[in-house]
Amino acid sequence: MSVCVPTYKRARSLEATLRSLLGQTVSDFEILVGDNSPDDESARAVSALGSGRIRHIRNETNVGMVENWNRLVRASRGDYVLIIHDDDRALPGLVEAERGALDGNPGAGFVHTAIEVVDEGGKVVERPRHYEGDHAFDAVATFKDLYLDNKVSCPTVMVRRECYDRTGLYDHSLPFAADWDMWLRIALAGYGSMFLSRPLLRNKVHAGSATSGFASARLDKLEHLKMLHKTYHSHLPALPVDRAEMGRLRRALRWKIAKVWTAEYYRSLRAFLFGRR
Repeated sequence: MSVCVPTYKRARSLEATLRSLLGQTVSDFEILVGDNSPDDESARAVSALGSGRIRHIRNETNVGMVENWNRLVRASRGDYVLIIHDDDRALPGLVEAERGALDGNPGAGFVHTAIEVVDEGGKVVERPRHYEGDHAFDAVATFKDLYLDNKVSCPTVMVRRECYDRTGLYDHSLPFAADWDMWLRIALAGYGSMFLSRPLLRNKVHAGSATSGFASARLDKLEHLKMLHKTYHSHLPALPVDRAEMGRLRRALRWKIAKVWTAEYYRSLRAFLFGRR
């Protein structure tokens, strides 16, 4: 089992993330740090922890978030792979619970959990509720649950390595939605998914986070639209459902694309006419 931590210029936060992993209820897993930083601060943070379980992989240049994920997956050795962000905190039991879920459900390609969203001071500001209780979905149900919206918190996802072997790695052309694309590809490869309703990760949202950066540049909406188009043209035709169900899914997806496109069009028009974003 492998836990991967991509990082970029966030040594202090990285150290806290690694401590949360070293303090898990099980210890029989490797920890890999994929370092995009231009300095040695992250390397020093890893060294200061003095744990032989952590492998530090320094990229010669900043290869970007998605390629950093891919390099970590390639370098990992475990049958299960979890990618957790360097500003998030694994709560006790995350690794053990997710491993147990995948062990107990061979048809599941990945498992994810509920989260607590915290501010920069560590105060819980939100507990997103996409589902009530634990759930297990087969492959078709997983796709149908996620094809219109990504309800999965990326840093909680533990994936079977064989899923990566079958689907390939994350798509560089979707820097904001590469995770969402991956969950759909795993479902199309015939794997189901699992959700654990107990919050097992604290997700920090702040001005320097990757999510906030994409949102401030409005890349989230553009990537959303691009992902919906890819789903319509590439993913949806491969779903093994009958003609009637395919027609219903296509209509729902066309409506979603139209809504997102229209909202973005009018936002851009308002900005052009009135100088507002």
